[in-house]
Amino acid sequence: MGSYPWGPHGPQSGPNQVTPNPTPAWVPPPAPSGGSWSPPAPSYGGGGGGAAPTYSGGSVGTYIRRKKSYVLGVILTALFGPFGLMYVTFRGMLLMLGLLLGTPYMLARTGAYGPAFKRMPLEIIGRDAVMNRWWALAAVISVVWSVIGVWRHNRQM
Repeated sequence: MGSYPWGPHGPQSGPNQVTPNPTPAWVPPPAPSGGSWSPPAPSYGGGGGGAAPTYSGGSVGTYIRRKKSYVLGVILTALFGPFGLMYVTFRGMLLMLGLLLGTPYMLARTGAYGPAFKRMPLEIIGRDAVMNRWWALAAVISVVWSVIGVWRHNRQM
């Protein structure tokens, strides 16, 4: 008997033989019993009135949606500015970062910061005197956006 790459305890077939796959490529879904199919109802975890809803995903898994904290949202946006918006909304973070970098750039292109920046508008992003003001404004807007975003998220729960 020759050597096999799967060891002595694997299937014992010759190198020119083909073994069929024991699992089928597609398994038809089971027929519905007694009517049309409907998604499973959400089950609320025990423990009190403030329990978060648990959505059963069947065999795929379980998705738990929880309420977000106002305090955590404000702290994250106060510390990290627009990056803290990631806790509430990822799209909001991207939009706020775009506004933080795009607005001074566009103002520099129009000549609002002088003729030198009109020729090289990307230089404005490296100027602390300009960007510190824009960062402070973006952080304040992000804190307000965070409070509104948490309120909207929790209201949908």
